Amino acid sequence: MAPSLLSAVTGAAIFAAGAMAADQSYQITENWGANNFFNNFDFFEAGGFVNYVNETYARDHELFGMKDGKPFIGVEHKLPVSNSGPFGRASVRLESKKSFGKGLFVFDMAYLPKPVDGSWPAIWMYGDWEDKGWQTWPNHGDIDIYENWNQLTYNRQTLHTRSGCTVWNNPEMSATSVSGDCDSDYSGWKFGVQQWQYQGCSANDYSNKAFGDPNGGVYVVEYNSDHIKMWTFRPGNVPSDITSGNPDPSKWPGLPTFSTKGGDGSCDIDSHYGNQKIVLNLDFCGVAGNDGYWPSTETYRTKDGISCWDYVAANPSDFADVYFKFNSVKIYTLQDVTSSTSSSVSSTSTSSSASSASTSSVVTTSSATVSATGTSSSASTESASSTSSESSSGSVTESSTSSVAQTGTSSESSSSTDSASASSSSSATVSTSSSNASVTGSSSSSASASGSITGSVTVTASTSASASTSTSVSSSADEEYCEADDETSSSIAMTSTASVSATSASSTAAASGSVTQSASISSESAKSYTTSTVYTTSAQQGHD
Repeated sequence: MAPSLLSAVTGAAIFAAGAMAADQSYQITENWGANNFFNNFDFFEAGGFVNYVNETYARDHELFGMKDGKPFIGVEHKLPVSNSGPFGRASVRLESKKSFGKGLFVFDMAYLPKPVDGSWPAIWMYGDWEDKGWQTWPNHGDIDIYENWNQLTYNRQTLHTRSGCTVWNNPEMSATSVSGDCDSDYSGWKFGVQQWQYQGCSANDYSNKAFGDPNGGVYVVEYNSDHIKMWTFRPGNVPSDITSGNPDPSKWPGLPTFSTKGGDGSCDIDSHYGNQKIVLNLDFCGVAGNDGYWPSTETYRTKDGISCWDYVAANPSDFADVYFKFNSVKIYTLQDVTSSTSSSVSSTSTSSSASSASTSSVVTTSSATVSATGTSSSASTESASSTSSESSSGSVTESSTSSVAQTGTSSESSSSTDSASASSSSSATVSTSSSNASVTGSSSSSASASGSITGSVTVTASTSASASTSTSVSSSADEEYCEADDETSSSIAMTSTASVSATSASSTAAASGSVTQSASISSESAKSYTTSTVYTTSAQQGHD
């Protein structure tokens, strides 16, 4: 009587070949230094008491160029000017030729302008909407990164926007808020303090004391949809990931000096900010000379109430140290960084019956390695390849392909290129039968190799190539009988190896590759269940 059969089959397969893990990091997109700094800026021309001059005038009067091997911009500090004339003291205002979207902006300064009464240096950005430039200010945002005036020695950081953006009493920044409404048209009382028109939401960095440092400093802006943040780093305290060119703000110690995140204010960045132009300028008077600031200056007190304009016009030498000197301006944008993971395949199936059971497993592994080295005194090329394949018949199939290539180039009086590659493909199939625990397997393999050497000059060279392959099949069975169950085991193993090398007299390149594929089966019968498991692993190595 045939036994009644109750079976349950479950299967699972996991496939991760070629899986990619994605992340983002800041990657550099602009790097302006000694070789290209001024290529990235236009000279902004405007008349008034500060006379922003064109490139020709600025060059002729040495208002920009290289100082100690680093780019600088300065002011005219040799000639008195008339306070009643049509033009004031000459200076420079640079605006970047391009405007920039969201990213990380790093201003690495070698020297910062000496704080002098009447001066107003600034590094800032403004929204350049549809290339309309200054006409749209501040409809698409303004970020003041570095500015103050007269002899004040702390930095002031500010945002200017349309209405609807505020920053106030923020515990996530180290600077102290002095005005909270970023709307430049706003004047009145907000957050319990009075602010004037055009003031914006401003914070004073009293603790850092980096303003006007003759040793420079690093100023950073992070601009994205979530926030605008700014950092200030004194010389010697710059994070190593900035100096290495791999900045990661999440790892920087302490708080940013300015941040739109947190506190009593709120600001939707995307609705208030667009692409930004970078501005570097040295102004005179302006805010520095208004009634709220100038009367408190030492110059006003000691020079019989002189006006800012009269003082700046008549005292050129006082402004000799009012200049910026740059190590670099770098712009980073977030980009995807991908990494690949290893691959594996596994499957399991289970069935059960009332009266009989057997267990079988197949484990197949293939790997390939290759290495190549080469030296040459003349231009030459060496190449080598090998191929190996194996096959057997059965009900379980596994295949793998791996390849490794190495290329190296050296140049002296001549150049050489060495390359080597090895590739392999293999397949193995095995079948088992639980009724009598039989194992069958077959294997075939082949290998080929070639090598060549060419030279751009006449050389004496010899080339040799060799390949070898070996295949072995073995099986064994151990039987042990007892009253409780019967057990039978057997195995089959298949192995093939291929190697290749090539050499020449005046240049040497060697490549070797090996491919090993093996399969083994064990079978055992019992009386309660049947399971089968297949594992496949592929490994690849390269050395150059």
